[in-house]
Amino acid sequence: MGLQFLIAWPTLTVIITIIHLTALNQPAWRSLLYGVFWALPAAFVVAMASQNEARKRRSASSPDSGTDADA
Repeated sequence: MGLQFLIAWPTLTVIITIIHLTALNQPAWRSLLYGVFWALPAAFVVAMASQNEARKRRSASSPDSGTDADA
């Protein structure tokens, strides 16, 4: 989870800062503050979604997953 978070957080900080600068017409300092603040929970959600998807793919590819797709 740590690697996904470390990749997503700075990326989302830049994206959210740009959104606040352009679409919401916020001052630069406030846009950066909002970008850093809102990127933290957003990066956590991205990391959790990545982990859940990886877990789902591992369980679907294992032969004794307990689910029968042909039934």
